[in-house]
Amino acid sequence: MTGAVPAVRRWDPLVRITHWGIAAAVVANGLITEGGSQIHVWIGLAVAGLLALRLVWGIIGPVEARFASFPPSPRRALDHVRDILAGRHVHHRSHNPLGALMAYALWAAWRW
Repeated sequence: MTGAVPAVRRWDPLVRITHWGIAAAVVANGLITEGGSQIHVWIGLAVAGLLALRLVWGIIGPVEARFASFPPSPRRALDHVRDILAGRHVHHRSHNPLGALMAYALWAAWRW
């Protein structure tokens, strides 16, 4: 097909591994393991490691993975919702403003 625009990968492999690894661990701990069991504890430690890796990568990783690329902004999130409702598609190099608020909310909810 002529004139086709090549797909752009937004997330590097490390971001994908940490995101999917954490998702898989949450499912495994919620559905498969018993709370307090040895495997449950090991999965929790693996998640802590993945979160630490993602935190470091959010500071030193590629531009799209850095937290500075998607600062939280309620005003920008509302503008983004308005764009969605109006049928406008705005390309974001990293998280869109609504996704950025969600990412920061998840980080804020995490307890050490």
